[in-house]
Amino acid sequence: AGDESAAANLIRHRVLHRTNDGRLRFEHELLADWSRVMRLRTLDAGLVSFMLSHIENPPWMRSMRLLSQYLLERNSDLDRWRQILAECQSEMDADGKIKSDALNVIDSILEGVPYSSNVQTLLKNLKPTLFENNGFLLKRMIRRLLRAGTLPDFVMMDRFAKLNPELVDHVSVQYRLPRMVLWQPVLSFLIANKDEIVGYVPNELAEIASMFSRIESYFGYSWPLIADLAILNAERLLRIETSHTWTGHDKKSYLTIYDAALRAASQLPDRVAKLAMKACGRIEWEEGDLDENSEEGWRGDWHDRSLMGWNGRYIPNPPEAWEDGPRRKVSRHFSEAWFAGDAPLVLFRSRTDVACEITLAFLLDWPKAYIDQQFNDYGHDLNGFSHQANDFSTVFWTAAPFIHFLRQNWQSGMDLIIRLVNFATDRYEEWWRYEALIRLSFSNGRSITAWKGNGQVYTTNLFHHNMPQAVTIALMALERWMDERLEADESVDEAVGMIYERATSIAFAGVLISIGKRYPELFLKELRPLLFVRELYELDISAVLNFRGTWLGLNVSPDMFNLIRAWDDLPGRRSTLRDACVTWFVHKTQLRPILAEVCLVWRSEAALLPEGTSKRLEKLRWAAWFDDSCYKEVQTPEGERSVQFEMPVELQEVQVQEELSLRLKLMTLPIRYGDILRTQQSLTDKELAEAWDQLHSWDD
Repeated sequence: AGDESAAANLIRHRVLHRTNDGRLRFEHELLADWSRVMRLRTLDAGLVSFMLSHIENPPWMRSMRLLSQYLLERNSDLDRWRQILAECQSEMDADGKIKSDALNVIDSILEGVPYSSNVQTLLKNLKPTLFENNGFLLKRMIRRLLRAGTLPDFVMMDRFAKLNPELVDHVSVQYRLPRMVLWQPVLSFLIANKDEIVGYVPNELAEIASMFSRIESYFGYSWPLIADLAILNAERLLRIETSHTWTGHDKKSYLTIYDAALRAASQLPDRVAKLAMKACGRIEWEEGDLDENSEEGWRGDWHDRSLMGWNGRYIPNPPEAWEDGPRRKVSRHFSEAWFAGDAPLVLFRSRTDVACEITLAFLLDWPKAYIDQQFNDYGHDLNGFSHQANDFSTVFWTAAPFIHFLRQNWQSGMDLIIRLVNFATDRYEEWWRYEALIRLSFSNGRSITAWKGNGQVYTTNLFHHNMPQAVTIALMALERWMDERLEADESVDEAVGMIYERATSIAFAGVLISIGKRYPELFLKELRPLLFVRELYELDISAVLNFRGTWLGLNVSPDMFNLIRAWDDLPGRRSTLRDACVTWFVHKTQLRPILAEVCLVWRSEAALLPEGTSKRLEKLRWAAWFDDSCYKEVQTPEGERSVQFEMPVELQEVQVQEELSLRLKLMTLPIRYGDILRTQQSLTDKELAEAWDQLHSWDD
């Protein structure tokens, strides 16, 4: 009766209410919290045991945080607060680690710190406790705050909702924004104790910096003091890396810390530039950067301890460096962070030349090696390049900062790509011993362009044939950027002119012709000189016949797979420049007069060659493709009219033409029927029978 009377009184005062099934519930969760906190306060020696048994119950977790606030806001109860944490830390499992339930209680108690009043004073008093045991409690508190003191990043969620709605829940957990009222006093504490903090919570500091970097991009928020923490954190990590001191950092930790430092370039660009230039070996170390444990490579010294060099690569002593390369050993982890995402763009915006210098330095090798062609070719495709240049999980235009640089400042991005590809082609020429590279020179209307290469070099924008992956990625990024400009009705005239003036590699012809086949109007002006270079037609035929698609790499997401497939299916990937030009010529497009001029030029060049020579006949045969008299209108058995090409009798080599025609037909069979299967194209019974016969006689 007494309990019922008390319950009725509480119901009358709207503390409790009775549910439909007769149960009693609190009118508001705050009343429930108050009740649970009061229950916890009455416990003494059994408090920790009680909390451990109730930690899986979310309402009790919140009440533990409120109890923590109650104790923290009374100086007389701070020792009790510390005692609770000490008891929890003594709860060990069989492996000598703190039990998971005890860790959850610790997190709930620590969560009370940022929610308390006068947090700054409180943190000063708690500093010894938080810092003991290598900052164990500090780390747990920051990690808890990164979750409980943040909200989902609505901007990132909106972006992913448009790309892939299935990832939104994951993004809401991965990307967070701070509740500033909770973070301000904690950040002030971290900044005031930065020299000690970086040793205790390096990964957490990197996450905080990345969070504020996003806030800057959304709202223009300035965060120089937090950026200072991020850079100090990375500077410390680089010293650890050079001293070979094991710290327990895994690869993800290195990438997170260096990425955060790069994003801090928006606040302190010169300091980030200095850090990155040290990491890539382009400037000297400062006092204290190295210690007695640092190996000789970090100091710029090298000793070849093999008897005959490695695989025909000779490294002189003292070691030498490439002009744009590092002058000593570079930070492998910083290099991985540089190419892992778009963080370098932050430095590129304010220190463009430095960002380009760093990119090249990370891609080029140290020390400089000289090739002896008498040895086998193993490893020579990386001649002059670091392992980073060939260590991309997916070789695609999205895989490195080149596309970001081009979009931000295309002149500087283009200069970087030209220098990289020119260097790669020079190194390729040094070790490629199977045939001499062809050299092409032609007038671009302002000067003479000179390119060198072969079929492999020409197709570098499609696949990395004996070229480092980074070079293919750079050329893909260039092609993608040109596509974006043209889709937006913006000119690429100046960019093409820059290639003509500065590029020395025939790889750029592969990019320009790929673009030209999709945008034929470019051949009216910007790309017009290329139509007169016969060798490019031959290189393009070989490129199309041997095109097998972009290398997908490992663990490619469905979205990336679709993006790559769309790239491989772009117009012109499976059609040659010659065929495209014949189509433009026959259908009397604006290009017809230019192609007719090509015919006249090639015949003029042929007239300068000795009568009856193979080179003369070859030029004349190519010229015939753009001669009106070589085309006649015919009627198909179905009654349709079409135009048919006939080589002049005096230029025909019947046997050679038949063999070449058969060879081309057989080489294109896999591509043709592969496309039919991929597009699920329907075939008639006659076409199926013909296909069956062709496939069965393919190797005859």
